[in-house]
Amino acid sequence: MKRRLRRSAGVLTPLFSLYSQKSIGVGEFSDLNLLVDWCKKTGLSIIQLLPVNDAGFNLRPYDSESSFALDPVHASLENIAHVPIGDFKNEIQRLREAFPLRGDFYDKTVKKAKLDVLKQIFEKRKASGESDFRRYCRAQEKWLEPYCQFKVLKDRFGASGWMDWPPEYRDRDADVLGRLAKTEAFGLEFYRWVQWQLYLQFRKAKEYAKKKGVWIMGDIPFLVSRDSADVWRSPKYFKLELSAGAPPDQFFADGQEWGMPPYHWKEIQESGYDYLVSKLRYAENFYDLFRIDHFVGVFRVWTFRFGLPYEERRQTGAFDPPDEKIWEDHGRRIVEAMIQNTTMQPCAEDLGAVPKCSDRVLEDYGIPGMDVQRWMRHWETTREYKKPSEYRSSAIAVLSTHDTSPLWAWWKWEAGDEDERQKFWQWIGLAEPFEAEPSVKFAEACLT
Repeated sequence: MKRRLRRSAGVLTPLFSLYSQKSIGVGEFSDLNLLVDWCKKTGLSIIQLLPVNDAGFNLRPYDSESSFALDPVHASLENIAHVPIGDFKNEIQRLREAFPLRGDFYDKTVKKAKLDVLKQIFEKRKASGESDFRRYCRAQEKWLEPYCQFKVLKDRFGASGWMDWPPEYRDRDADVLGRLAKTEAFGLEFYRWVQWQLYLQFRKAKEYAKKKGVWIMGDIPFLVSRDSADVWRSPKYFKLELSAGAPPDQFFADGQEWGMPPYHWKEIQESGYDYLVSKLRYAENFYDLFRIDHFVGVFRVWTFRFGLPYEERRQTGAFDPPDEKIWEDHGRRIVEAMIQNTTMQPCAEDLGAVPKCSDRVLEDYGIPGMDVQRWMRHWETTREYKKPSEYRSSAIAVLSTHDTSPLWAWWKWEAGDEDERQKFWQWIGLAEPFEAEPSVKFAEACLT
């Protein structure tokens, strides 16, 4: 099955950096309208957002607490629906003054401060939107209720991971969770209401973009945090004895370990891929296209045994599933479940150690991959950069990705001969490329 595409150009941005004069400490959903206007003026027609899932207080959007819930940090307090928001103008102004936008990293404490004000606003909500709110809760109950239970229990147990909760909560005892509906009624209703408000704001931004002829492209993380509502709700869908990552390469000699558990695809398949389908169906409310994060992972994922000391753990790296002969069929089933159950156009982040079957599957389904300019070279011969006409006909041509250096830094410090590359590594304070946490050191260097 191939999908028809038209040639388009766009911009990628993390929402947290897309702030305006009306923002409070961080980019908000309403700020998307300004970017839409800019895209319209410049002839761009796609806005790709980095993940906006609720990442808790860890600020790791690819390691989020939910594959469904949106992050409250992006709420626009002045655009809360069905509330006399004028009653809170002083609180909102004080919050804006407390978290001025300085142009560098945002103050992560703004999230808790926003949630505190949201609770005050929640108590003054009007009944006028009650029927719509209840309709939303019923439609999203399957993921929304476990998520809200997870959040109130996080509050109760001091933000500890669900694995460390008392057994009756850890194992989701039905009677205990039933009583929770009474003992934590306010908290549960608050978290439901926050997700509804975020839903309304993000939907409104998408509708504005549609009127202007701009598409919104979502970035749906491939994995979810071990300490998440998803894993707590359905542990059978995850291999908790393993930790996902990436195999060794020229940048990471020991490979990368991310910490998130890989999927138990056999269990997910036996349930009709309901978990995967539900994520895509909810995302359709906000996106026209979606990026399949870590596309090579649909065929196989590099894993480590979880819980071992580092020196022992690094020796356990292996692909899951281990048999290369089944990778293609395994991945095709997952891709088929995706495209048959969403109206969004998929785009694949097919980077890293790419199995041979990846290109075949993308070609057969008409899904564009990603060609990153700095890596598009004739590596086996002249090492010259490829011309745009030599890129794949169905691919997104990009200057950088979410986890590479931005264009200016690459051009200044990474492009060129070996001496220039060594200067780059010295500039960010590393003895050699394989030392741990290069991205953190690089980010710190960029701010000095």
